[in-house]
Amino acid sequence: MDLNNSKKIIFITGATSGIGEAAANLLSNKYNLILCGRREERLLKIKNRLSKKTEVITLNFDVRSKEDVTDKINSLPDKWKKINILINNAGNAHGLDFIDEGDISDWDKMIDINVKGLLYVTKQVLSFMLIQILLVSVIVPTTQNYSRNLIKDSDINFFENFIKPKKFNDNINGLTIFADEKGENGELKNIYLKKETEKQNFQITYAKSGFFISENNSQVLILK
Repeated sequence: MDLNNSKKIIFITGATSGIGEAAANLLSNKYNLILCGRREERLLKIKNRLSKKTEVITLNFDVRSKEDVTDKINSLPDKWKKINILINNAGNAHGLDFIDEGDISDWDKMIDINVKGLLYVTKQVLSFMLIQILLVSVIVPTTQNYSRNLIKDSDINFFENFIKPKKFNDNINGLTIFADEKGENGELKNIYLKKETEKQNFQITYAKSGFFISENNSQVLILK
């Protein structure tokens, strides 16, 4: 489903019943919803009902599976990754006996769902939420021409092989570059450029992706 309005996005786990479903019902009046749960049929039924009021997308996964959590959350369309609020509600109550009479398998289930599952989801969603925080608080809009000049003004030939993924590349005077990924074709993804300005201030530019071109015997990074 295309996201075509300006509502904020809420990500809810355990959305097929209880508190999760109640939260989805209440928040559907003002927010777009990402609803998650193990029972796909139940998820789709809730989605069909709430879609009359807002935009809804569903993810069917078990929070106990780290791989499933990672794959499903990363599969979200880009427009749906702009998550503003996480309601990490998925959980269960196993093992209500006294400790000396308790079943260890119940304890394992509780830890897998209520502790590890919560952490798996939080880790994945938080990476998207931090981007939103940066965009709102410290990253300023910029044009492609500005970005080109930013590289040119660094007084150094800019070579593609210089950039290493997931590292702060700050060897250029007054300029730090960070790229989350670097593809085999040289394309960079999730690029941050930090330029030092006067009086110990700085300016940060963000681009979803970028690539290098040759210009006047130098390589220039083009941001997209």
